[in-house]
Amino acid sequence: GGDVRKSFIQFLYEGLADSGIYTFIDYNGIEIGEGIMDKIFQVIQHSEICIPIFSKDFASSKICLKEVEKMVECHRTIMPIFYDVSPSVVGKEEENYQQSFCTHAAKGVESATINNWKKALQIVSRMRGWELAKFNHGEHELINEVVSTVRRLLRKDDLCVTADLVGMDHPVQELMKKLDVSYENGEVIEGQTLTGIRVVEISGLPGIGKSTLAKVVYNKIHHLFECKKFLQDIHGEVEQRRVVSLQEDLISGLQKKTYTLKSPAEGTEFIKYRFRDLRVLIILDNVSDFKQINSLAGDPRWFGQGSRIIVVSMRSNLVDKYSQVRVTSRSSSIVNSCDDILIENYELKQMCNDHAFELFCRHASSEKPLQEEFSSLAWDIILAAGGIPLVIEVVGSFLHGKTIEFWKEALGRLKREPYDEEVKRILKRRYDDLDKYAQEIFLDITCFFVGKDKTIPSYMWEACKYDPYRGIDELHNMSLVKTRENNELWVHNQLEVLGREIVKEENPSEPFKRSRLWDQEDIELLLKERKDGQDAAVEALSATFDKPHLFLERRFFHGFSKLRSISKLRNLVSLDIKFCSFVQELPKDIGSLEALTELYIDGTSIREFPEGSYGKLEILSACNCKSLSLSNSIGNLKSLLYLALDNTELRELPDSICLLENLRTLSLRNCRRLWKLPDSIGDLKELRVMDLSDALVNELPLSVQDWRKLKVLKMPHTFIREFPEGTKNLERLEEIDFSGCQSLTGECDITGLSSLR
Repeated sequence: GGDVRKSFIQFLYEGLADSGIYTFIDYNGIEIGEGIMDKIFQVIQHSEICIPIFSKDFASSKICLKEVEKMVECHRTIMPIFYDVSPSVVGKEEENYQQSFCTHAAKGVESATINNWKKALQIVSRMRGWELAKFNHGEHELINEVVSTVRRLLRKDDLCVTADLVGMDHPVQELMKKLDVSYENGEVIEGQTLTGIRVVEISGLPGIGKSTLAKVVYNKIHHLFECKKFLQDIHGEVEQRRVVSLQEDLISGLQKKTYTLKSPAEGTEFIKYRFRDLRVLIILDNVSDFKQINSLAGDPRWFGQGSRIIVVSMRSNLVDKYSQVRVTSRSSSIVNSCDDILIENYELKQMCNDHAFELFCRHASSEKPLQEEFSSLAWDIILAAGGIPLVIEVVGSFLHGKTIEFWKEALGRLKREPYDEEVKRILKRRYDDLDKYAQEIFLDITCFFVGKDKTIPSYMWEACKYDPYRGIDELHNMSLVKTRENNELWVHNQLEVLGREIVKEENPSEPFKRSRLWDQEDIELLLKERKDGQDAAVEALSATFDKPHLFLERRFFHGFSKLRSISKLRNLVSLDIKFCSFVQELPKDIGSLEALTELYIDGTSIREFPEGSYGKLEILSACNCKSLSLSNSIGNLKSLLYLALDNTELRELPDSICLLENLRTLSLRNCRRLWKLPDSIGDLKELRVMDLSDALVNELPLSVQDWRKLKVLKMPHTFIREFPEGTKNLERLEEIDFSGCQSLTGECDITGLSSLR
């Protein structure tokens, strides 16, 4: 109506325009000579939202009534504002509205036209809108509310997220719970009041979709907050100029105007006091160090009640450092009695196979369903991609419209190397953030120890001064490695591919200049063709050779005429020839390898160990070596920590085995011919684990009473006749197993075993 055109409507128009919303108002949007109603009707047809403003004088304007009629006719989203009249006055045509319609009728407007106008007013009056009378702070508060709502409906504050989202429903629901936001049927419950302050860390594998999840949640909840900011890709060095830049970006985003800082200290103080009474939403993306958080949101109490902070973390448990400000944490049970603050962790898991298949098909093919030959390959590809959306999308997009040959090549490449440079860059970024020792451990795991008990290589890493406890914890936190049941090391297959690719890049064309070898052909090339005088950089190698005809006299090292001595591999740390059944002997000088810390010869035909000092050898695994016999030279392995001789044909152990003063684990499982242990076996005073399961042994020497550090004694299905006298007072013994020992008689006195579980 004309009574509000130059006042409220002008202010509302400016508020919407200043907020970046394209807004039409007739006296600004119609060119000279252009038909007014034609232009207005055209704009209404193409508008997403229409806002009729009902004042007392509204119905006196035929143009205003025609506009409302057109809005209803075009089924636009209509959001009415009732400026100084109530919805019932508009809908029932009361007061000024009744008088205006009488005036229109008196001036000859047809009754059918008037009825259409009245019907449109009745429809719009029942729509949800705003009444100025209900706003305590008047027009200014109403305009802010309208602008905020229109921005939300037009998704002006939304972040860009791909339309091909798959499998996000459950993670979004879980994150909403941790944020303490009411959420049902995929929608945020409107009108809710957020309480307390919540901080949630999202962690998980690189490329798993953590930032995408944060963006989806941001788009759904940002309208609940007075200020909001998504701070992208924070990862990087924590230096003054970058910190100031991030602080300026955060402050400018929250208060919607540019702000310049002189120092990080100034930025911290400003954030701390400027936003302490405001309900804010802050998302910090790709954070790798708590120092990055500290300058931006170092204490949740810098922000008002109802605030929410989401940290997309490159390492898990990063926000646990908030414990330094004494806030409540469900994960760490840190209690703060003065504030309602909760710190939460959420790990985003890999996509399930069905979701991964759906995502791949969206990118790879327009056909539904896939042809059978493509479908089978698609399943193989998504299994190789391992449920990482980034990899699935990249591969799927490349294969769209390609022939079956391209699909087969893609599968082979996925198993061999990172699929493209972008995938490699994202996966490798976390590796680059590791310290040098954690990097070495990661490469060892990806090359040799996936699926293996982490205890075994830990001995080697200790000897190499790699600090394995710290290193493996770092790998866990960075989601690069997990330790599963039975202490088994697990790495995602794409990260395993990455680790091996990093080693290959040490020297793509000359394998002997790489630090690790696991490929059979590379090792054959190294041992057969390396020229004399060339020093090998190899520190560890592992392979199962299935081509015995390559080796003269069926002996592993004899066929390599150009390798005169294995001692040239002076950096060799690990040698693994497990299940090379044709290997009958080790090189005579293997005992002189000063760096060798682990030797795996399981399943070979090796008969004996060559003489030598084996100065650093800590792990010796010779299970299933049916031809093996032990000489007294075994006692020379002074550094040995782990000895496994399971399923061998040994009848007895040499007395010199008792000289292994550092041995912690001795495994003799299923040694069906072993009937006796040396009387001096108790000299193994560092022993923690003794496993004699299914051996022929029928008694333990009394000297076992000196195993004061023993924690595990396993003797199930042995021929033990009575409870060993020497074990009665082993105070550190936690586990003892005599199950299935049918010859066992008499009492089992365990009163002195105070640590027994």
